[in-house]
Order: sequence, then C-alpha cells, then structure tokens
Amino acid sequence: MADIETKEAKVDAGDEAKNAEEEAKAGGSCCPSGSLPALTEDTSRALNGTVEKLGDLTVYISRPTKAKNNGAGVIVLYDVHGFSGGRIKGVCDSFAEAGFLTVMPDVYGGTNITEQGGFGSETGNAFLTGVNWAALRPQLDACARYCEKNGAEVVGAAGFCWGAWAVFKYAATGEIAAGVSCHPSLRVGNLFHGETEAGVAAAVLCPQLLLPAANDPAEHYGEDGSVVAAVRAAHGAGLACETHTFADMQHGWVPRGDASDPAVARDVADALARAVAFFEAHLLAPTRFDAVHRHQDRMDAVVRARLDAKMAASKADVEALFAKAKEGGADAVSMDDCAAVAASFAQEPRSLYAAAQEGAKAAEKVGNPLPDYDANDPMWAAKAPYRPHFPPPAAEAAAEEGAAEAEAEGDEKKDG
Repeated sequence: MADIETKEAKVDAGDEAKNAEEEAKAGGSCCPSGSLPALTEDTSRALNGTVEKLGDLTVYISRPTKAKNNGAGVIVLYDVHGFSGGRIKGVCDSFAEAGFLTVMPDVYGGTNITEQGGFGSETGNAFLTGVNWAALRPQLDACARYCEKNGAEVVGAAGFCWGAWAVFKYAATGEIAAGVSCHPSLRVGNLFHGETEAGVAAAVLCPQLLLPAANDPAEHYGEDGSVVAAVRAAHGAGLACETHTFADMQHGWVPRGDASDPAVARDVADALARAVAFFEAHLLAPTRFDAVHRHQDRMDAVVRARLDAKMAASKADVEALFAKAKEGGADAVSMDDCAAVAASFAQEPRSLYAAAQEGAKAAEKVGNPLPDYDANDPMWAAKAPYRPHFPPPAAEAAAEEGAAEAEAEGDEKKDG
C-alpha cells in the first residue's frame, strides 16, 4: 500500500466541523452528522502518479509497475472535497501499487463543496445538483476507454462519500465489473437528483463492496440494510454485496482522517486492503477471461428480464387496445393508437438488436468473436460493454498445447 499521511491532519476543525454537523441535521449535507471535516492536501508528500489531460478532462493517473501490472483498471471517484482533498491521490497510488491502472477524473472541474458555498447554501446545492449523471457519464466513459486502450481488459470503480453515488450510477451501465464504496453516501440521489438509496442500488449490474463508518446509517449500509438487500436482489442476477462497518471510524476517514492516530492509520490500511482484495476477486480471479464472462452472464440475465418485462407490457398494451375496440367499436381505435402499440412492442428488441450488431462487428474487428454467441441474437447486446480482447479458454489451451509441441519438436531437432 502507498505510504499514508502520518503527519497530524491539517483540518479546518472549528466552525467547519460544527457547520457540517448542523447542515447534516438540517438535511443539506450528503454526509451524516459527526463526519470528519476537510483535510488540506499535503503538497509536500511525494506522489507516484501524474496530473494529465484526457481531452478537456483533468485526471490523476497512477500506473502500476510493469512487474505488478495485473491487466485491470480502477476509476476513483473522490468525495465532496474534490480532486485535491486530503490524501485521495495517495489512495489512487495504493491501487496502482497493487497492480491496477488507476484513473481519477476531476469531475468537479477544479473546485469543491467549500469553494461553492458549503452544504445547504444556495450555491452549494446548485453546484451538486449540476454534477448530475448526464454530465458525469461521458467523463467516466473517457476514463474507462483510457484504461482499455492502455491494457486494462476489465475495469472497476472505487468511490468515497459522494463518489459512492457515482460508482453506483456507473455500475448500472455495464461498463464496470465491480464497485467499492468507502463511507458511502447514496443520499446524494435523494438530495439532488430525485432518487432513493434503494432505487439507485437496485439498478447495479455488478458486485459491490461497502465499507461504512460507525456513523453511516446501518439501515442502508449494514448487513440488513436496504442498499445491501437491493444489490443482492438486483435483476434476480444473484449479485454479491459485501459490507464491513468500521466501528471506530467516522465518515470520511479514508481520505481525510488523521493518520497520525494509530487507529485511523490501521483502518485506512485495512479499508484499502479490503478494496484491493475485492477487486482482485471480481476483476482477476480465477482469470480475467472468467471475470469478463461472469459479468457478461449477469448482463444476459438482466437483458432477458428487460425483454420479458417489455413483452409483458406490450401484451398488456395490445389487450387494452382490443378492450377499447370491443367497448367502443372499431371507430374508437385510431391508427395512432395502433401505431403507438406497434412502436412500443418493437422498440426494445430493435435497440437491443442494434447493439448486438455493433458488438458483433467490434468483436470481429479484433479477430475474436465469441464462439458461443449468435450475432443475430439480441442477447449479444449484453456482451457489448466487455467484448474480450484475448482468446477464449479453448483457444488459449490450444495455443499452449501448440507451443509445448513446438518446444518439444525444437528440443528433438537440437538433440538430433
């Protein structure tokens, strides 16, 4: 793990901590009462990564060494204190040291909640409302594409406080295969985007690890919490959702707790170790190929459920149309009525088929079509986010066997 900050935390403790607690009680903060205040970034501390640009997007990229590179990527989503909050860049370095290509986008554009007026202020609320999913999605996609272009065959995401909401939203797209959330705050959706914690959780498509603090609400993030239950029940796909509460910690401890306190240093290291182990389990083990296809199988189940629901809804539309005609006669049903039902019936299968065709073309372009999937089957749509860029197991085995035979043949010629 990267060296975590051991200097006494540089916190704006007094009025800021008091204000944060009052704002949380008043409902203006996504952080629970008693959360840690901001930690000023220690700019004297050596970092392993670099600040770069992906187009117009500023990112912090921390790269694993060639020896440790495991072929997977992690996107980091910071808390409300932004790109330079506390030791968040050191957290990125920790993931890179474990072998993950790590990218943290500056989705706040160089600012943070304090500079925007604080929680509960008119400007602060407008700022957080403006950092919505429509704005975030292309930025996260840019990070995922960067990871893929630079050798990551599968990608996960880690979020902190506000960033956990962004992780859950991205986990609903199929673009990532695992998510980790430290002291999560899905309350962001309630406050600024008209969502509920359970509703956001129910949309995810991949396994999740939650690492709440003592003051994070157990009714959401504990073993019997609503978020945990929603992930495990999501789409009937049997998704894993693990949770571990750090009983000695307060919300925000991973990037901004006082690491000169042995208990904080211990639990920062523990949280990052658990995050790395979770990513290894779901992005790497037993092989990246298996991790990718396990994710695709989950997507299959989700797409089939969507198709079933759409067909049931369309059937209901048709039955309602017949009932209308039966009650009012043929003249009661207009051509517009018929067209609306027809469009409803066809829309979902058509969009899935279009995505399927794109998936097939892309797979063929890299010379690696999946052997068991038919490009004319709408289920191909579920494979689009993670088309493998490496041989399937049978091809790998054949290649290894061929290499062994070639080596044996070479040895025989040498002996001869």
